[in-house]
Formats: sequence, structure tokens, C-alpha cells
Amino acid sequence: MTKAGDQFRQSDVTFWGFAALACGVVAVLSANVSALIPEGTFLSLHLSRLEGGSITELRQKVAELSVDAARLRQDARQTQSQIKLTENTSGEIARRVGALEVTLPALVEAMPGAASLDHSILTSSIADDPERETVPADGGAVSVKQTPMAIANSSEQKAVAAAQPIPQALPAAQFGIALGPAIASTQASATWDALNVKLGDILAGLEPVMNGGTAAEDGHLIAGPFADVKDATALCKRLEAVAVACLPVPYIGATITN
Repeated sequence: MTKAGDQFRQSDVTFWGFAALACGVVAVLSANVSALIPEGTFLSLHLSRLEGGSITELRQKVAELSVDAARLRQDARQTQSQIKLTENTSGEIARRVGALEVTLPALVEAMPGAASLDHSILTSSIADDPERETVPADGGAVSVKQTPMAIANSSEQKAVAAAQPIPQALPAAQFGIALGPAIASTQASATWDALNVKLGDILAGLEPVMNGGTAAEDGHLIAGPFADVKDATALCKRLEAVAVACLPVPYIGATITN
């Protein structure tokens, strides 16, 4: 018969004691780690195939909305640049209209007094020495005598016309294209060089001018000139295809100096 001392040894007690302690530690750690894991970590394991597809589609929609938002921000910047350019152009047009208002009176004064009149039809029915006509009026009568209009001598008219200089004719309207966003005048030369490097021969033969932008970034780089606005619009379509903001505008501005 086996003795009781041979059945339970000290090493067996130590082994099973450590085993029980390890199991307790694992149980405590499992309870704490499960609380630290995010709630949605294992959520996909419990979702059906259709629900998982819905989440994927939602992520795709969010990505598409992000792309649309970036495009809208770019369109807003281009619209703001176009508004500033339109304001500058309106100011230039107002200045030209003001100059025209000053020039018109000078043109009228430079014309001979009777240059546009046909003297052969004036006062042709009035005699050189007409008789007086008496017209009744309140409290009495009024004597009226009609006489021909005095016509100045043609030689005098020519002398007056020669003495007054005729203003120079206004130049024909020219068109250009506004390139890129608003910039300062100090950046015009570098911007034009960068566009030539990027676009190559597309801008060949065009001359740049700067419209506005004397201090802050409120001016635009304009290339031209074009005799017809249709040519400027056609080139703008080519530039917009390579992601360069472009707008047909009047070719007005200061020459760019390097």
C-alpha cells in the first residue's frame, strides 16, 4: 500500500499553485484589456454582408464629397479673382468715359459753326428786304420782320478750322486674357516666366501687361493683344484644359519690366 507522503509531493503543490496564480492573472488581464479595446473594433465580425457593404459605400461617398468640396473652393477662388478683375476693368472703363466726356466738347468746338448745314435750304423763301407784318397781341399789336440768316464767308470758316487742331482718333479696341489668380505687380515678371515654362508655345507672340496690383495682391496678368474676342475665348478654353485660370478681358495695363 502506497504511503500518503508519496502521493502529495512538495513539487506538485508548487506547480499547481503557480498554475492557479497564472490563470488568475490571465483572467484579470482579460477583463481589463477588453475594456480598453474600442467598441467598433470587432463590430465588423458581427455585421452581415449587406451591412458591411453599406459602410463601404458610405466611406466612398465621404471621399467623393471631400473631392467636391476641394473643387468648390477652387471655383470660389477663381470667381473671386474674376470679380476683382471686373472691378479693375470697370474702373478703367469709367476713366475712359470721363476722358471721352472731356474730349467731346473739344471736338464740337473744333467743328466749323455751319459745317453740317445745307445753306441752300435755309431762309430761301425770305426776300432780301421783306415787309413787316403786324400781328395782334394782348393790349396792342406786334410788328414782325423776317430776315435771312447771316452766313459766314467760306474762307473765314476754313481759317477757323485750320487754327483749331483736331484731336487724335481713339485706338481700336483690343482684347487680352487674364491669366491665373490675383497677384502683386512685383510678381508679374516671375509669373509670366513660369507660365511660359509651363505652357510652352501656347503663349508665343503675346505680350504681357499688368492691370492693377500696385501694392497688394489685387492685380492680374494680362496677355495679348487679340483683335477679336473670339480668339481670346478660344485660347482661354485651351488654357483651362491644362488647369490655368483664364478670362477674356480688355487689353489694358502697364508694360511689365524685368
